[in-house]
Amino acid sequence: MKWVNLWNVGKFLLLFIFSQLAAILLLIVGSFIYSRVAQIDPFFQMRSLEMMAWVPFLGSFLIIGHILFWRSFDLKVLRISELKQKPFFYTFLLAMLAVVWITVLNDCLQPEDYLAEYFSEALKSPIGILAIVLLGPIAEEFIFRGGIQRCLQEQTQKPYLSIAISATLFGLIHGNPAQILGAGLIGTCLGWVYYCTHNLWYPIFFHMINNFIATIDIVRDGELTNYILAGGTFISLGIGLLSLLLSLLLMNKMKG
Repeated sequence: MKWVNLWNVGKFLLLFIFSQLAAILLLIVGSFIYSRVAQIDPFFQMRSLEMMAWVPFLGSFLIIGHILFWRSFDLKVLRISELKQKPFFYTFLLAMLAVVWITVLNDCLQPEDYLAEYFSEALKSPIGILAIVLLGPIAEEFIFRGGIQRCLQEQTQKPYLSIAISATLFGLIHGNPAQILGAGLIGTCLGWVYYCTHNLWYPIFFHMINNFIATIDIVRDGELTNYILAGGTFISLGIGLLSLLLSLLLMNKMKG
């Protein structure tokens, strides 16, 4: 693979990273300006985990704005006129089933969750909910499916390799052990949905459904997770594997 092709892929990762750094900078500047007006300690604002909800909100806003303004990829993949009801139905079922087997997998592996407190506080803010459920999925699908996966697929003509690489990067970029594997597997589903439908709205819809369910679970102190795992680890593992099989069958059905 030529260096220029690697750059075409890497620029989307750089856009994601720089947008988050720019969002942090904007939050710091905004906090100091607000502290001057309100005459309060600026570090009190920045230490607030709820205030940190502005980082993914601003970062996602910057990504979406950049891609729409600069046309970083062919926006024909966003044609609303080409949307069909059946793929939306399969996508919804995939998203629901994915919640089950990712929940079971995390329970079996029990990875460290360094961001649990952050999400609990961030979701107390409407900005946090908007960022995680709406803007975040749109921005991330622009980057990882519309950008990275599409570039790789056009360059290599190997869709499965393109899906695997974009999904791996999607998992790693989360950084939190409790999210890396789950996000990687979700990224695989998202990549497959995009490959089957050739329309970015379907993985965006999948991503929103997944994040919405996760948000509801966090807000309600893990009630959904406890319900899924209520029968015990082994029973839940069986249910998780069954839902994974159904997920694969549905994905194959959508491709057909």
